[in-house]
Amino acid sequence: MNGAAEQGTSLRGQSGPGGFVVPAPRHITPGQGGETRFADSTRAYAGLPTAMRQRIEGMRAVHSIEQLGVLQSLTSGGQSPVAAGSLAGHPEVEHPLVLTHPVTGARSLLLGSMVISGINGLAEKESCALLDELLEHTTSAPYVYSHRWSQGDLVVWDNLATLHTASPCDSSRQRRLLYRAAVR
Repeated sequence: MNGAAEQGTSLRGQSGPGGFVVPAPRHITPGQGGETRFADSTRAYAGLPTAMRQRIEGMRAVHSIEQLGVLQSLTSGGQSPVAAGSLAGHPEVEHPLVLTHPVTGARSLLLGSMVISGINGLAEKESCALLDELLEHTTSAPYVYSHRWSQGDLVVWDNLATLHTASPCDSSRQRRLLYRAAVR
């Protein structure tokens, strides 16, 4: 789960994390790429060394839709669906770096490679290094599942316990269209 695509939960500037997400493909044709990769941020949190779990306890990350728009523009030739869409102009919000699931009580990492602008109380360099380390751990092989979409597929994931990202595909030559519904 690496690359320029956004990796994370679908908070997108909301005041609270979302629930379950259900995408359904409408049109899938990529012969190469276009998969959705999911990382189990609950298992990844449990797999952190005790010292790291203690270090990040109580930390809060700043989620910025504006930053997401800027980074999307940089990685997509100046175009950003966020910057052009209804999410532009949302204020920054803080979320805990470690989330306690409201139903299961399980702890998980709340990460987003392009939406988190920093961690409160840490200098920018330290914040970036810590976020990179946590994201690298969370998106390592033991915690990742890659789904190759087929027409008619339905995938459900818990957005409070999973990071997700699309793998790159040549959208100028191949179509990839999915519909998504979120259940709160």
